[in-house]
Formats: sequence, structure tokens, C-alpha cells
Amino acid sequence: MIKKASEPVAKPWHPTPEQEKQIRETGATFEWLSQQTGEFFLPYAGRYIAARDHQIVASAETYDALMEQLANSKIRPEDVLVRHVRRPWTNY
Repeated sequence: MIKKASEPVAKPWHPTPEQEKQIRETGATFEWLSQQTGEFFLPYAGRYIAARDHQIVASAETYDALMEQLANSKIRPEDVLVRHVRRPWTNY
């Protein structure tokens, strides 16, 4: 049986001005990524990508390798939008 929660599960969040700025910046990049065609993503099929300022700034086979690339480039993970690009011939 499902038990009703006595308190809300989600707590109010009050982002700092820096967090609000990051949300706005990655939001624009998210919109840009959403408008790209499938052909745009073909070179990144099966890879993780990091996007910032309407461009791909890094890509790697694994998430950990992508994080290492970002660190080597002195790019903070919180300043990019990370996405895994599926291969077009898989259904996972």
C-alpha cells in the first residue's frame, strides 16, 4: 500500500545569482542543441558531449573521459551541458 507523505518531497529551492546565471546560459545552449538535426549529431554517435555557448566543447567515449577532458581544458562541469548521443541504429 502506498503511504501518503506527511511533508512535501520537494523542498523549495532559492538559487544564488550565480546559479541563476548558469541556468540561463545552459538553457540557451539546450535550446540550440534541441534545434540541431540528426546529421549534426552523427559524428558524436555513441559518445558523451559537452556543450557551451552554442558549441560542442568536448566529446568522449565515456562520461569519465569527458570529465577528464573538461578538467584538462579548465572547463568546470557545471558550466556545460552534458548529453549522451545515442547511435541511430540502437534502441536503448
